Amino acid sequence: MMEKSGVMRMPQAAFAASDPVVDAAPAPVRPVPQALARDRLVASLGPAAADRIRIVPAEAVSLFRLDLPIRGSRQRLAALPFALEDRLAGPIDGLHFALCDGAGGPGVLAAVISRDALLAERDAADGQQLVPECLTLPVPAAAETGAMRWAVCREGDRALVRLSDGTGFAAQIGVLSHLWRHAGEPEVTSFGAALPSDMRWSDAEAGAEIPDAATLATDLRQGAFAPDRGLARPLRALAAVVALAALAHLGLAYADLRAQRALAEGLRIEAQRLLAERIPEATIYDDPRLLMASLARSGSSGTGGVLPVFETAADALLAAGRPVSVRSLSWSDRSGALTLQVEAARLEDIQRMEEALRGAGLSVTAGTATQAEGAAQAELVLRGGGDG
Repeated sequence: MMEKSGVMRMPQAAFAASDPVVDAAPAPVRPVPQALARDRLVASLGPAAADRIRIVPAEAVSLFRLDLPIRGSRQRLAALPFALEDRLAGPIDGLHFALCDGAGGPGVLAAVISRDALLAERDAADGQQLVPECLTLPVPAAAETGAMRWAVCREGDRALVRLSDGTGFAAQIGVLSHLWRHAGEPEVTSFGAALPSDMRWSDAEAGAEIPDAATLATDLRQGAFAPDRGLARPLRALAAVVALAALAHLGLAYADLRAQRALAEGLRIEAQRLLAERIPEATIYDDPRLLMASLARSGSSGTGGVLPVFETAADALLAAGRPVSVRSLSWSDRSGALTLQVEAARLEDIQRMEEALRGAGLSVTAGTATQAEGAAQAELVLRGGGDG
C-alpha cells in the first residue's frame, strides 16, 4: 500500500478497477509535477495557452470513472459527492469534486481533491486554470480483450501513470513494479525514461505523448470555486435591456388593445344605429334569431333596403369560406348601398371575395386596395341587383 503525501492512499483495486481512496488531510509537502508534463502542454496547446495552466500534482487528486445517468453538467457536479461517497475513505465534507473532460470510455471522469489542497493551488495559481497532472498524459486504448493498459512517464524517481479508463496516479519508481504486478501486469507504453527491468514495457512512438487538447479543458475550479468570469456587469446591463424591452412590448400591447376596443366600440355603435333604423326597440344584444326574424318582417314590405343586400352578401361570403374579416360597415338609404371595409391576408383573397359577391347577384364597386404589414385592406360598396 502506498501513501501519497498524506492526501491519498491507493488500495489493491486501484490498478485493476481503479478506485483510489482519498483522505481530507492536506499534504504537508507539495510534490513537484513533471517537467515533461509542461512540455506536453506546450506541444498540445502552444506556449501561450500552456502558461495559463497550473498543473496540480497527481498525488493531490484522485480520478474516478463512474456511471452517472444524469444530464447536464451542473446536475452531474451536484451528484458526484453522493455517487462517490462509498468509494472514499472518511467524510466528504473536506473534499472538492470536479468533472473532467476527455476520453477513457463511457460514463463520467471525476476528480476529487481536498479543499485545503485546492485552496492552496488556487491561491498560488494567480488566476491560472487548474489541471490534474494525469490529464497531461494521453489515455491508452484498452486491449482487444477489454483489459486495462497503462501509459507511464518516468522522470527521475517518480512515475506518472494513466489508465485506459482515464484515471491515473503517481508513484515512486521503487514501488512501480510491485504495483504493476498487483494490477495483473497490464501492457505498458513508456513515454519517459526507462522503466524498471522487471517490468514489460514498450517505448511510445514519436509524438504519441501529446495529449488531446480537449482533455486539457478541465479546470478543478468548479462549483463554489468557479472563477468570476466578469459577466456580472454585462448580465446586469442585459437584464436592464430585457426589462425595458418587456415594458415597451407591454406598452405596445396595451396601445393595440385600446385601439381594438375603440374599433369594436365604433362597430357596435354603427350596428346599433343601423338596427335602430329598422327596429327601434331592438338592441344588438338581443337573440340573433329574433333579430333576423324581425328584420325579415320589417323588410318584407319591399324589395329594397339593407336586409336583402346584407343577407345576399352574408350568404355569398359564408359559401365562399374565404378568410376575410369585415372591419366596419355602413348603409346609405339615399344610395341604397352597403359599404364594407374588409381585411384579408392577401389581395387575392379580397379579389375572390368580390367575385363571390358578384356571383351572388350583387353590384360591387371596389375602392383602392392596399397591402401593408402582412394584411390587405379594401373598401367594397354593395348594391342589390346588377353587374357592377
